[in-house]
Amino acid sequence: MTRSKRIQSIARLAQADEREAAARLAKTAGEVTEYEKKLEELKTSRQEYARQWQIQDTSMGAAQMKGLWVFIKRLDEVIANLETQIERKRHASERDRDDWLVTRNKVRALDNIVQQHRRLEARVELRKEQREVDDRAPGCSPSHEP
Repeated sequence: MTRSKRIQSIARLAQADEREAAARLAKTAGEVTEYEKKLEELKTSRQEYARQWQIQDTSMGAAQMKGLWVFIKRLDEVIANLETQIERKRHASERDRDDWLVTRNKVRALDNIVQQHRRLEARVELRKEQREVDDRAPGCSPSHEP
């Protein structure tokens, strides 16, 4: 097996690692987007309920107003928890991005090495063929002096 083929085998393993890293990155980035969308929905709902509470519709009784206030406070807690989760997911996504970049750079480096070895092997093969042709050509051999 040629050196380029041995290195190509290693490069294929690195490519599999890169695909896995890219999949992890896509997953965590998607989760960040999903959580951010949910956060915006919760914030919008919270604003609507807070507006209702501020209006203090006379048709609402004290118990309903208190229940609405408790619900708004619970939404605040959920929003704060989700913001914490989003921050964690962002950090995870950044780590996954860094991991992917490392594996991508490794794949590129290995691909470059494979190409270099293929070019080298092609030059060696070309020289070998040229020597064989030179050796077979009558009167052109350096060992046959007139």
